[in-house]
Amino acid sequence: MTSTMALIGPQPLADDLRHLGLPPGETYLVHSSLRTVGRLEDGPETLLDALWDTCGRDSTIVTPTFTAGNSTTTRAYVSRTAGMDEQQRLDEEAKIAGFDLRSSPSQNVGVFSECVRKAPGAFRSNHPQTSFSAIGPQARELVAVHDLDCHLGEKSPLRRLYDNDAVVLLIGVDFDVCTCFHLAEYRFEKRMRKRRYRTFVMNDGRRELKEFDAPDTDDRDFADIGIAMTAKSFVHEGKIGGALTHWFRMRHGVDFAVDWMNTFR
Repeated sequence: MTSTMALIGPQPLADDLRHLGLPPGETYLVHSSLRTVGRLEDGPETLLDALWDTCGRDSTIVTPTFTAGNSTTTRAYVSRTAGMDEQQRLDEEAKIAGFDLRSSPSQNVGVFSECVRKAPGAFRSNHPQTSFSAIGPQARELVAVHDLDCHLGEKSPLRRLYDNDAVVLLIGVDFDVCTCFHLAEYRFEKRMRKRRYRTFVMNDGRRELKEFDAPDTDDRDFADIGIAMTAKSFVHEGKIGGALTHWFRMRHGVDFAVDWMNTFR
């Protein structure tokens, strides 16, 4: 495997990807932490070049480009503003930038996701909190539908990715960030409770408040699902640079997660 000490170019990463047995010409949902891969010659573009080299330009690459910071109803915001008086909360709310499909950077999903979002020819789904970005032949189609009241369910890009039986690729990250498990939440037999969301968006240069009701997703057991799933033959494991990496077909992963939730959640 490639060393994590010296600068790593795309060819060694491509060799590692081939060793993993990734199928060419597919749709890939990629979650990554490049810090664990090693020092890359051109940063996230090195991994992108390696994926194109391994999987082919007829592949489509999708990443989460989430933007939770434009909302007042996230757990992080509620915790940060706890104990503030009304004026302090209003002042804090005034600092929130509205979501702009074209320019809002993703948050807390890694530099590779930003690389995909900003790549020439990329498309992004129009959800102010849980957008996905994609590049490749099927990019526009995969992110075309993303209803406001459906963060990660049947009317989000995850449904299109499931229908395409995308390859889920986890590079240097654990299963607790595996977004396709959220689609399983929408499908398991105990219906999720809904709650109110408040988020800000940009509309013709003006910041507007959007309020809507949607299911309250919960990723606290995703790591447990991943531990159980790695014992299955459809989960493949290896290394890309210094990063422990897993890949599996999305239909296998979502269906397994639904069964797990129906049993243990």
